[in-house]
Formats: sequence, structure tokens, C-alpha cells
Amino acid sequence: YYLIRSKTDTSEQYHRYLIGILSHPVIDAMVVAAGRAFRGGYIVHRKANLVGLPIPDPGNALEPISAAVTALSETTVALRNQTDQAQRRALETLLPIQRQRVHELISSVYRLNSDELAAFDL
Repeated sequence: YYLIRSKTDTSEQYHRYLIGILSHPVIDAMVVAAGRAFRGGYIVHRKANLVGLPIPDPGNALEPISAAVTALSETTVALRNQTDQAQRRALETLLPIQRQRVHELISSVYRLNSDELAAFDL
């Protein structure tokens, strides 16, 4: 999702909120369903596939989602640059926990129930 920006809220927090939404498995499945598959199973995520995606108002969840996405991003970068094996293992353990936190926060904004999430192994 190269250079995606909101037309209504241009804050960094809102941009992180959009990143959280677009990384959620349910939302990604919606984009993939509208996309075109190429060789190797690669699905194009074009602007046309994003038009019409439901983006709910985050309300009070904006700050926690933004913080969770920031933490996940920082851990990803730290892992990419870490050479110490013990530190790498610690970051590799932390990463799925942080990813799950982002997914939970986004799921709550969309009010996804356990049955809906179970369809995506969440």
C-alpha cells in the first residue's frame, strides 16, 4: 500500500491506524478477493481494490492502535537489524504477540465476533 494517505485525517496516528487496518487478515482477505492473482500466488493490492473498504471511525481506539502499530514496526526493524542470537529470539517471541495485539484492537473497532475471527484462524 505504497503512499496511502487519508483525505480527512492526515495525522501520524491515523496513518498508523490505516496500516493496522490494512494488515488485518479479514481486511486483507477482502482486498485479495477483489484482486487479481499472478504467478506464484501473488495478489495485487491496487488502489482500485481498496476503494470501498469499510474504514470505521476509530474513536477512543486511535491512540492504542497507533501505539501498537508503532511498537510492532519498531520490533520488526529491530529484528531486521539484530545480529545477537539471544536478542533475535527475544524479538521473534515478541513479534507475534504485538501482531496479535494490533489484530485484536482492529477487530474490536470492526466489532468482529469470535465466529467471524475463527474463519481467519484468529
